[in-house]
Amino acid sequence: MTVTATRETMSPPAPAKRPVNGGRRRAWATRAPLLPALVFLIAVTQLPFVATLVISFFDWNSLKPEKRHFTGFSNYASVFTDEALRESVVTTVILTASVVIVSVVLGLVF
Repeated sequence: MTVTATRETMSPPAPAKRPVNGGRRRAWATRAPLLPALVFLIAVTQLPFVATLVISFFDWNSLKPEKRHFTGFSNYASVFTDEALRESVVTTVILTASVVIVSVVLGLVF
């Protein structure tokens, strides 16, 4: 009895077909319920951020809003050259680092 080996030939895979409009509609339908949450998220987080950024370029007292004038980056220059701010930042970094180190040590010990 003789066994003959046959070579199987594999056909190349068929090219992937893009869904015709049905795929896009389905994708839109699954994402549409997220739009109210996205709009709310932008309204609650990004609009106040942009408003704060715009206000930071003005010399503006909110009790007397008619007396505002554009100062540009001078507000930022005065903040970053302030010695009290530097001391506060150094104190905050030291306090944060010490609390993290103590927490990690206590977590490893107990």
